[in-house]
Amino acid sequence: MDEDLSNLLRNLGFAIVLIILFLLLFGYVILHRFGGANSSIENNIKDEKDMVILVHKSKCNTCFDIKTTLLKHVIFYNTINSDNDKRYQSILKKLELTEQDIKEPTIIYVEKGKVVSLLVDIKNVDDLESFLEYNNLTN
Repeated sequence: MDEDLSNLLRNLGFAIVLIILFLLLFGYVILHRFGGANSSIENNIKDEKDMVILVHKSKCNTCFDIKTTLLKHVIFYNTINSDNDKRYQSILKKLELTEQDIKEPTIIYVEKGKVVSLLVDIKNVDDLESFLEYNNLTN
């Protein structure tokens, strides 16, 4: 009987440890996905780095062409979904922009953590190509 009780307690302790580990992992994922930790965009702003940001909505008819063009020129970019990214307002504020400055899809070119240029409401790849050339982003 004592051996059965001992096994039960050992199994119960093992189960409790597994539950605690799961809850810690789950909490970490939720914290970093939905708040708390800075995004790479926010880190780049804080570190005064250069970057290209694509602001888009959930439904974006031209985003595939925009992304293809950026990759063609080997331009690494960050994306932010204005519909459902919880950090959207915070990022705009850090970039000293307002929602009125943005009409999706928009490309934001940032140098040393500050906005240098915007291409708003991108309708075609030709406009994007001109924007990239103007800002010396083409290879």
